[in-house]
Amino acid sequence: MKPLKAKAADLILPARLRALLPRLPLFAGLTVKELDRILKEVDWFSLPGGWTLMRRGQEEDSLYVVTAGQLGLFLPGADGRDEMAGQLGPGDTVGEISVLSGSPRTATLIALRDTELLRMSHEAFERIAARHPTILRNLAGLVAGRLRRIMEGRRDPREGHMRARTIAILRLQRDLPHADVADALATALSRGGRSVVVLDKADRAADTEWFHNLESENEHVLYLGSLDDEGWTRLCLRQADRVILIGFPDPPPPDLMQIEQLLYRGPRRYTELVLLHPPTAPRGQGAAAWVKRLAPDFHHNLRIGNAADLGRLARHVAGRAVGLVLAGGGARGFAHLGVIKALKEEGLVFDLVGGTSMGAIIGAGVAADWSYDELEQRLRRSFIETNPLDDYTVPLISFVRGRKVVKLLQDNFGDSLIEESWLPYFCVSSNLSQGRETVHRTGPVWQALRASVAIPGVLPPVVREGEILVDGAVMENFPVGIMADMARGPVIGIDLEAHHVFASQLTAWKKGPPWGVLGDTMKGGPDIVSLLMRAGTVNSEAQTIRNHARADLVLAPPVDKIGIRAWRAFDKAIETGYEYTQKALETADLSPFRI
Repeated sequence: MKPLKAKAADLILPARLRALLPRLPLFAGLTVKELDRILKEVDWFSLPGGWTLMRRGQEEDSLYVVTAGQLGLFLPGADGRDEMAGQLGPGDTVGEISVLSGSPRTATLIALRDTELLRMSHEAFERIAARHPTILRNLAGLVAGRLRRIMEGRRDPREGHMRARTIAILRLQRDLPHADVADALATALSRGGRSVVVLDKADRAADTEWFHNLESENEHVLYLGSLDDEGWTRLCLRQADRVILIGFPDPPPPDLMQIEQLLYRGPRRYTELVLLHPPTAPRGQGAAAWVKRLAPDFHHNLRIGNAADLGRLARHVAGRAVGLVLAGGGARGFAHLGVIKALKEEGLVFDLVGGTSMGAIIGAGVAADWSYDELEQRLRRSFIETNPLDDYTVPLISFVRGRKVVKLLQDNFGDSLIEESWLPYFCVSSNLSQGRETVHRTGPVWQALRASVAIPGVLPPVVREGEILVDGAVMENFPVGIMADMARGPVIGIDLEAHHVFASQLTAWKKGPPWGVLGDTMKGGPDIVSLLMRAGTVNSEAQTIRNHARADLVLAPPVDKIGIRAWRAFDKAIETGYEYTQKALETADLSPFRI
């Protein structure tokens, strides 16, 4: 397939393209007659999947508009190699800064599938802008919006992996009923009033224009691929914005050379893995081996026949998955339970979870799909019936041995792996060796949690591959940014540090003998363990402001009167979180979370 060389006005443009132009932000406010004049100045061409539109650093000052298909935006990663940082679809513009300033391209753009674009050269742009100043105003608005999002720390929605309109669904085992899964997924997607269509190999004879029209007329198009029909599967992949692989976790991954050749020949598409488990499975066993073998961008564990699991997958596909982020805070973290209870009573659901320290522990229970009652009972048994921080030792590294904490985590999470969670999950620890946070997305749940709660000086640090990990709150107590960067949908954040949280009943420490200080402590002054816990979890006000800006809804129950180690305040913390949330939801805008 070769790019078209003719001007758009010299071609017979499809009706879908002429209908699309007035809806594009760049052409907003222009009449049909003005758009027809503009078409005389631009090129309309097709870029085959896998072809490069532009490279980072390239001196090229044209402006492009995507009219069909999908482009991948690639930037250098930590290792210097290009990584996909986002996707651009119909209606998105490319090259605004370059056409205005003449500066080199800042990213590499590759067609992830067959893609159609309008190209406006720099000279053509100047002529069009002189005749139609509205174009210049619209372009300035697009640039200003992007700069504002950058300054506010928010991700540009067009540079996320959220929007998947065309999806190729491929089964990993030949006897897997992926058509049934696709039909159920289509039904779940259509519940929000979206139009969804499912195509299979019976539609292979249709021409390209038929597929483009179908995609422009529907919110989602699902292409069912099959390993026994490689020609049709290749067509599915060429049309797909996203690939979903569906398989059974048992037996372990076979030789997947055929599927890997199909997937990784040409442009790297955003790929998600869906594993189907028995209806009564306690967790998604076997998922880790598949994740390691296929290295998908995201994966899901679904229980066969479970409507809640299928609905969650549909929200992920539609870019409407609700992320829940839980901050750390010691015993104050019990307030998370009250907030979660109130949110569930309001009818909200959670589709992925992340947290730090105590928030990580509670989040792991949510990701394991424990009921509210089970979650509360487990926490009550672990923190009220026993004190996990009373196995003191000679304070060479820490005041506490940490054996009781390990037993607590192992008793509750056993040998389960993060990859086996029913809800996608992550938790955060602080890497003192590298001076940055570590995000745990794989491996034993209890080990990740042990690192996330390792308060410096209170609990021994965790050493992993020669690196020292401590409580995640040291560097990122409220990891909303990590969740937002996943770009799966709206984010709810529960923060425990929004109020003044650390104070003494005393105005100053007395001067005098050591027993005087001990007396002050007994009268309300903070003890050394509480001091260490607070010192190890304090975050800057600027960081708090940035984190709040990344969430769609922030709930901050007033838990400042509950001590960090006040385990016995369990019920009070829950009640505080519950009552606060009930009142907050009366005026909150919950429309982003209504699916």
